[in-house]
Amino acid sequence: MRLFSLRVKLWDVMPVHRPHDPDAGNRHKRRSGTQGGPKDKTPVIGAVEREGEVVAKVLPVANKVTMHAFVKETVSPDAKMLATDAHPVYQRLDGNPTHQIVNHQAGEYKKGEAHTNSIESVWALLKRQIVGTHHWVSAKHLQQYVQEMTWRLNRRSMSPAEHMNALFDCVVGPMPYKVLIADE
Repeated sequence: MRLFSLRVKLWDVMPVHRPHDPDAGNRHKRRSGTQGGPKDKTPVIGAVEREGEVVAKVLPVANKVTMHAFVKETVSPDAKMLATDAHPVYQRLDGNPTHQIVNHQAGEYKKGEAHTNSIESVWALLKRQIVGTHHWVSAKHLQQYVQEMTWRLNRRSMSPAEHMNALFDCVVGPMPYKVLIADE
C-alpha cells in the first residue's frame, strides 16, 4: 500500500515544531547554548494548519538547513502566521514576516494567537500510535508510519465509508517482502 501525504503549501496559522519527549524532562538545560537534540532519536518535523492539513517528515539530521528547507517547502510565504517554539534553529526564518515564537522554557505556551499546541497534539498521536499499536518502529520505516498518521489525520472528517474508499484508492498492489526489507 502506498500512502500519500500533502504536497501543497499551507497558508493559515502554522505551528511548526519538532517533537519533544515530555518524559525526559528538559534535556537542554545542562547544555544551554548548544545545538542539537537527543542523539538516540530520529528527527521528525511537522507543520499543521489550524483546523486543516498536517504535514510531517522524517529528517536525515535536524539542523538549520534541513529544518528551514522543510518550512520553505511546506509553509506559504503568505501565511497569516507561523508559530514555532524557541528552538535556536527557528530564530531566523527567512521569508516569514509573520513568524511568532513561543518560549516554552520561560513558561510561555501561548502568545496571543500563537501557540504550538496543534502540532504537539500531532506528536502525541504519533507517539501513542507507535507505543500503543506498533510498540516499536525502526528508523528505516519511520517515514511510512509518519505518512500513515498524517494520512489519517488529514481525513479525520470523513465518514467511515469514505475513509475506507479513500484507503482503497491508495492500494496499488502487493509489496513483496524483498522490497520491504531492501536497503534503500
